[in-house]
Order: sequence, then C-alpha cells, then structure tokens
Amino acid sequence: MSALFERAVAIAAETPAEDHTQKKGCVVKFAADKVALITGDSDLPYGVILDGEDIGGTDSIAIFGGNCGPVRVKAGGTCTKGSFGMATGVGSGVKDDTGSGSRYIVCRFLESGVLGELVTAVLVSPDPRS
Repeated sequence: MSALFERAVAIAAETPAEDHTQKKGCVVKFAADKVALITGDSDLPYGVILDGEDIGGTDSIAIFGGNCGPVRVKAGGTCTKGSFGMATGVGSGVKDDTGSGSRYIVCRFLESGVLGELVTAVLVSPDPRS
C-alpha cells in the first residue's frame, strides 16, 4: 500500500465549538477552526457527529463524501427511504430534499424516519443546490 494512503475511512477527530454530548447524528460545519452545529439550510456542512464531547473534548466526525459507510443521522424533518437528504438548521439534522432554495444535499436515506429520530443514511459529498 502507498505511503500516501492515510486511512480507510474519513472519520476525523475535531474540537467542538459547543457541547455536543447529546448531539449524535447532528450535522456540523467549521467555525473558527472548530466544529459547530449548522444553523441554516445554506450552511456549508462538514460532517456528522458520531460521538460528541463537551468543549475541551474531541468529537468523532464522519466526513461528508469520505467513504465511511452508512451512519445514523438526526432527522430534522421527514426522511423517506431512498430519498436524498438535505442538511437543515432544524435540529441541525437532515430531511428530505425540498427541491427549492439554497441548500446542500448530503446523504441518501436507507430507512424512513421523522423529526428527532436517528435514521440510517449513506453520506455523500455536499452538493449545493438553489
């Protein structure tokens, strides 16, 4: 194997900008070199919290488009099996693509769910739409 190969999956250790201990499955963005929960549909998403910590700790983040296999994401609205999901500021989660407005497509749902649930999805590279 090449010495340039870093790791098999893109799961990163990142410093949280706020308490993420109860934020498993939530979408984060970069803010001042730390990861923070997204607050709007047009925030540039970085990844999903697999294990969240408080300030001073280190989160485990599955990077969008990083080939990490299916993960559990927080539903920020209705999620339909087979649909593409968009990052949303609602609960810093994901929901079915609305088809309009400034937004990022970040996953494909492998199961259905509703607001607040953790649903299984495959992460994709953030795809900006408007």
